[in-house]
Amino acid sequence: MTADAFWKPFEVEINDFNGLVHVINQVMDKAVEKDISFAWRGQVDASWALHSSLYRRMNITRGKTLPEADIEKAEGGMTLIAADLAPENDMIELQVSDRMFEICCPERLYFESCAGKPEWNYFRLELKPIYPALDNDAFVYLEHSEELTEIAPGVYAPLNAWFENEYRGRPLSEEARRVTRLSRGSFVIFSSSSVYNRVPDTYDARHNTMSADEFRAYIQRSASMS
Repeated sequence: MTADAFWKPFEVEINDFNGLVHVINQVMDKAVEKDISFAWRGQVDASWALHSSLYRRMNITRGKTLPEADIEKAEGGMTLIAADLAPENDMIELQVSDRMFEICCPERLYFESCAGKPEWNYFRLELKPIYPALDNDAFVYLEHSEELTEIAPGVYAPLNAWFENEYRGRPLSEEARRVTRLSRGSFVIFSSSSVYNRVPDTYDARHNTMSADEFRAYIQRSASMS
């Protein structure tokens, strides 16, 4: 998701100083009401993403401005906590943190075994394309993914509801979740202690550039050299 797309739901047009003060007061009223702390950070262009402490520290350590791909490698892949059926028909959900879930429509699941080297065994989950959740009239599949707030099982709202902890003036319930609905593509699932998982370069999603057969051959070659 781009910085522009992320901040779009929160955009407010301000035409004068009084308007600015009004919006700031609205934000701070909500902060007091919900006991939220805000850190105000100046930004010249809203399309520029805010940089995490990890990003700033790595820039200092490496002595240069790092591209996004290098940060992704440092952060690593997701840890799969649990899997279950999703509220939507024919969908499953993959839990990746306490209240964050990946929702997808599985097409096929492979288990690939490397004889004599179980540390290279893995699952590959391939996904079907799905339609956007908030557009009931959509006739074009979702291209990649969409981040949403699930306010009740199978009932979605824009992502900003999650950050505001409310939707249409009502607070979110304890069952609300932040979800990402995934369309197309694939996952590979390795043991967290596997050789593949410990190599930072593999977090570039290379499996999505290969067919199942091509990736299997790639892993077999890698296992034979380990």
